[in-house]
Amino acid sequence: AWAHQDLPFDRLVEVLNPERTTARHSLFQVMLTVGDAAAEAPRLGGLDGQFLFPSASVAKFDLTFAFAEHRDAAGEPGGLDITVEYATDLYDARTIEATA
Repeated sequence: AWAHQDLPFDRLVEVLNPERTTARHSLFQVMLTVGDAAAEAPRLGGLDGQFLFPSASVAKFDLTFAFAEHRDAAGEPGGLDITVEYATDLYDARTIEATA
């Protein structure tokens, strides 16, 4: 996957041609993302930026875990932010809270 990360996802689906169904995603149901610990918020002119994770009203996949390490004022690792996005027709909030 790393060697071919520039391949458009739509092209991958086209080549693999998995059996399609509206009941689930064609290739996978669970996604995990990890943010770059060294990434800095952008500076635009004299303005300081910050990274924000928008909330989604519809889950793209059955279950998504997104991890982002943040730094403290000294630039040292300051913790891990975890965002979980899930299909509410498959999971309830109590189940998701138990996983985090």
